[in-house]
Amino acid sequence: MVKRDCEPVLEKAGISFDHETVLIFCHLAKYDEQAGTFRHHSPYFGGWSQNGGLCFAADWPQQNLENLMRTEPRLNDGEYGDMSLGKHTTIFIGGIAHELGHAFALPHCGERWDEAVLGTSIMGRGNHNYREEKRREGKGSFLTMASAMRLAGRPLFNGVDKGEAIQARLERCSLNLSTNVTRHDLAGRSGTLRVEGEAIGSPPIYGIVAYFDANNDGRSPYLAPTATSVPDEQGRFAIEVSDLAPCNAGDLRVEFCHANGAVSEQRLSFSVKADHQVDLTQWETRQALEPIADAVAKNEIELARKSLRNLENSSAPESAKIIARNLVGTLEKKTKLAPANVPGGITELALGDARAESAQVGWLKPAANRVPTNEEVPSPLLDSGGLYATGLYAHSPSKYAFDLGRKWKRLRGEAGLHTHHQNHAYGVVFVIKADGKEVFRSEAVRDATRPHYDVDLTGVKTLELIVEKATERNGANWGLWLDPTLFRETQTAGKR
Repeated sequence: MVKRDCEPVLEKAGISFDHETVLIFCHLAKYDEQAGTFRHHSPYFGGWSQNGGLCFAADWPQQNLENLMRTEPRLNDGEYGDMSLGKHTTIFIGGIAHELGHAFALPHCGERWDEAVLGTSIMGRGNHNYREEKRREGKGSFLTMASAMRLAGRPLFNGVDKGEAIQARLERCSLNLSTNVTRHDLAGRSGTLRVEGEAIGSPPIYGIVAYFDANNDGRSPYLAPTATSVPDEQGRFAIEVSDLAPCNAGDLRVEFCHANGAVSEQRLSFSVKADHQVDLTQWETRQALEPIADAVAKNEIELARKSLRNLENSSAPESAKIIARNLVGTLEKKTKLAPANVPGGITELALGDARAESAQVGWLKPAANRVPTNEEVPSPLLDSGGLYATGLYAHSPSKYAFDLGRKWKRLRGEAGLHTHHQNHAYGVVFVIKADGKEVFRSEAVRDATRPHYDVDLTGVKTLELIVEKATERNGANWGLWLDPTLFRETQTAGKR
């Protein structure tokens, strides 16, 4: 609504939301000086496109730089609690810098262990530390080299808008992960990881940024350490880090900065054990599956089958082979049975292998044991921090209905957002209904959280798997039902 009201005024002044970076201050705050209370109802976020950016921030009369020094008076903020006026000014002016960063195309990131001497990343939680050194309360905040490298390609900072509308692409890219770091200052440290490779793009690539996200462990992208590299003339580069935090499902986002300000992205998976040793099993599994996933995405069934045979004859983990078989199976026109018609001797049935009575999704098309691909998600793998062999694609709002025929006892599995959208989704809620009665409802999922479910289906005829949007907005809500599986006892002749 605020944007809609501003749009005609800005257009009259020759300013377009599509081709400018716009910061909108909203004076939707109330400060009661006598009571010492502050409340605001302003939108407070930022976002960007290739050609522009938009962010919102709160404004009020006492918000000025001079107040950064003040430890008095005290006030009570409706969101952040009791604090000095100086701290309050830190949060809100720091917040302006943070949201402007988003409008300038900067994602969240934290500070590495060796950057902590500089303070807190402004694109992490540094908005809460901005200029706190003026009050001698900390080290303040700073702009990481990763953020600075991203800014270097934006027209507002380099003064060049040539080719900004060109769609960037990677013409050649090969990446390799290892734990064999070569930097002497990292030797002997724990949690080490090296990514090296070659990348050639159009427009040319001037810099490479690596974001080390720890998914599914309650760690926010605000804490993701970063590292950078400038490729040589052949596009070769190497990035090394250490002291990565333990995580079950790490996600290395490698972003290639093109000269026109655009960014291409590749993702690599890893994990860090409790003893801080990096485990590359996930990456190795994805590497093994890549030829099959690529063939399935292109709908090339013979190539997919050939790649599967090669994988079956390799030393790849059995889990990778199971995923590969199911993925190739999505191209084969096999008849699926409704759960109600599955022979009684079968006691487990993955819903990805069953026929749904009805299926609808809020974006693209319903899909089982894979996801539909597009420019944003080019791989068909069921990916939610880890890889899954069976499941259902369910962008909100979605609903899958199955006829159980009152022949199944339980449903177990997980649910989550596609890895690619875990930092961007507005949020979804997973709901299970049995004969119209709600038997499971998750909390709103907006990140790498994966709720588990285990519901009783005794006597149930109709099962519905529903994904609702958690807010009015529906962007990036790529919900996934992960390994949803029916269970029952063996049914013999004459027994129902």
